[in-house]
Amino acid sequence: MLLLAKKMMRKWYNMGNDSRQGRKQQRRSGWKWTVIAGITALVVVLVFILGMALGRGRHNRLDVASSSTAVTSSSQSTSSSASSVATSSSAVASSEESDDPFKYSVGAGDFNGVTFRGHGVNEPGSISINSVQGESYNYILTITGPATSDDSSDVTRVAAEVRQGPVTQFRVFGRPNIRTVKANTQVNIVDTIDTDDSSNDDGSQYVGERFYLFYNASGTLSLATPNFAGNVTEDETDVKAEYIQE
Repeated sequence: MLLLAKKMMRKWYNMGNDSRQGRKQQRRSGWKWTVIAGITALVVVLVFILGMALGRGRHNRLDVASSSTAVTSSSQSTSSSASSVATSSSAVASSEESDDPFKYSVGAGDFNGVTFRGHGVNEPGSISINSVQGESYNYILTITGPATSDDSSDVTRVAAEVRQGPVTQFRVFGRPNIRTVKANTQVNIVDTIDTDDSSNDDGSQYVGERFYLFYNASGTLSLATPNFAGNVTEDETDVKAEYIQE
């Protein structure tokens, strides 16, 4: 009996030890899985944070690129608009002249029988235009001597053909400064007729020259001729003399 009791106590003792060891192993296993789960969660959080940071950086770069593209497109659009406006203005100006190629022409009824007065030194004092019939030319220009000369009664008559030509732009010695004008009406000097010029000038200096008629800013007519006086600098040799309707 005593031996049996000892065996039973040893068995209970061994069972208690096994139970305690099992509980210890369970606790160690639980801690291990807790640590693994914590590390896994930490890794997931770090990956998430890194992904957010990378995504934000990429988004910012895309925003910057989009902004740059928008600015470039805006600049190109502005330049294109400015070019379109300039082209449109040029087209309008060109269209106006092409629609009316004789917009600067002077009607025969306005200049026939008109005298134009000059004010230059050593230039004709006046030039009159009168129509003529039955001749190869259609107008006669009567040119008087310089108003500043001692004898301003010297008269030269030349034959002219007046016609409408393309728009011509030129400079004139106006009052008070040189200005640029446009004209259609040409007065082409084709021949001399006669002269009373005491200086024996037969009027040949006028032959082959082209005068122009145009309306001036005052609403009257002007006649532009070459500068016969010749008293100009080299950069003004193209500037014409202006004679104003009396």
